[in-house]
Amino acid sequence: MDMMYETGLVVWRESFEALLTLIVIWIAIKKNDDFNFYKFYFFGSVLFSILFSFGLAGFAFQSLDFFDSSFWNHWQFFLLIGASLMMVQMMYWMNGFGNDLKKKISFLNRRSFFSVISIILLIFLSICREAFETFVFMLGIYQSAQDSGASLQPIAWGFVGGLILSLICG
Repeated sequence: MDMMYETGLVVWRESFEALLTLIVIWIAIKKNDDFNFYKFYFFGSVLFSILFSFGLAGFAFQSLDFFDSSFWNHWQFFLLIGASLMMVQMMYWMNGFGNDLKKKISFLNRRSFFSVISIILLIFLSICREAFETFVFMLGIYQSAQDSGASLQPIAWGFVGGLILSLICG
C-alpha cells in the first residue's frame, strides 16, 4: 500500500510541475494577439512531448540491464556533478535574467520562426525533464518492489491515481 502512495505522490508532483510550466507558457501566449497561431504549436508540442517521453521511458525500461552495470554507477556520478553545476549556473542566469524578464520575452509579440521554436523547445524540455525524473523515481520504486517480492499492482494504481490527481488539480 505504501508503494501505491509513493508512486501516486511522485507522479502527481512531477506532472504538476510540468503543468505549472505549461500554464505559464499558456498565459504568455493567451495575452498575445497571435494566440490562435501559437495555440496550434502549443498543443502540438505538448502532445509530441508526452508521446516522446513515454517512448523514451519504454526504451529505458527495456534497457534495465544497462542500469545495473558498473558503467552506469560511474555515469550517475557524472550526471550528479553535471546537474549540480547546471543548478548553480541556472541560479546565476535567473538572477541576471529575472530583472527585465518582461522585455526579454517580448519575442512573442512578433510571429517568427524563433518564437515558435522557443515555445516548442521550452514545452518539450519541461515535459521531458519531468518525465525523466518520474522514470527515475518509478525505477527505484519498481526495483525495491522486485527486491522485496511485492506485487506491482499498487504501483500501477498509484501511477494512474497520480495522473488523475494532477489532471484534476491542473
